[in-house]
Amino acid sequence: MTIIERLKLELNHKDYFEDTDLTVFLNENELTPTDEYVKLTMQRALIITVIDVLEAICNDVDIMRTVADATTGLTVNDAYKLMQDRIQDLKVKVSNISLPGETTEFTNIGVLFSARR
Repeated sequence: MTIIERLKLELNHKDYFEDTDLTVFLNENELTPTDEYVKLTMQRALIITVIDVLEAICNDVDIMRTVADATTGLTVNDAYKLMQDRIQDLKVKVSNISLPGETTEFTNIGVLFSARR
């Protein structure tokens, strides 16, 4: 599967943007759309790209109207809030993915100090 195909899969194959626009988002995150997707080394950059695309959708009122119309019973405001929740979830997910070559020896350290008295 190519990187652009994986991006479209992550976006549930919704046609919010043309492939040329998605290519710009991928290139900005140092991903080549036609390369084969390798989760181990590309997942973090792909999720950051998804965040960029979702933020661009949120910033376009016409697209947000389409999103709200496509989902029954939601206002544009409701759709925006749900989109922002998804973006926040993805940001948390990105923060938990280590960079390629980064050591993870300290990832399981809990709270070292507390405010007990």
